[in-house]
Amino acid sequence: MNDHELLAGIKQKNESCYEMLVEKYMRYVAAIISRVAGRRLNNYDIEEISSETFIKIWMNSQKIVLKGESLKAYLAMSARNNTLNVLRDRQKRQEDVLNEELISSDSVEAYVMLEEENKDINETLSELPELEREILVRRYFNQEKIKDIAEKVGIDEKAVSARIGRSKNKLKMMLSKKGLL
Repeated sequence: MNDHELLAGIKQKNESCYEMLVEKYMRYVAAIISRVAGRRLNNYDIEEISSETFIKIWMNSQKIVLKGESLKAYLAMSARNNTLNVLRDRQKRQEDVLNEELISSDSVEAYVMLEEENKDINETLSELPELEREILVRRYFNQEKIKDIAEKVGIDEKAVSARIGRSKNKLKMMLSKKGLL
């Protein structure tokens, strides 16, 4: 089935056409997201943005006009925009946290020091294994509950708690070795 037929089926809310579209382009969309995000997103985030991209096609199918023979260009643009929106939202959240700390501090010097510390912590955090980093980021940056983290990464709640403790200790040791604690 070509992309014109898939899109026509999706416009008629044919779920099998939607499933074929996802199967045909999921890897392509994930590759676009990965390329746009660089190393700023983990596999779970890439999967979430990919799903969101396809859901938007389903929801907005009546507005889509296919130019050419393929949906690739539309999918690439949509995946890129969704990725940039997620990255922008995360950056804004991190800036908001930093600005709250700045408001409580009166000096520019304190702000600059906070920026430096934040950069050093992020660099050190990136040296942790992916799962440990993901769990810490979800817990302390995204402020997710341990139960939610456990579901998202596919491990037991007690294992998440244990990993948080070990990862925090490892992070403290790494920061200490760098003279940052």
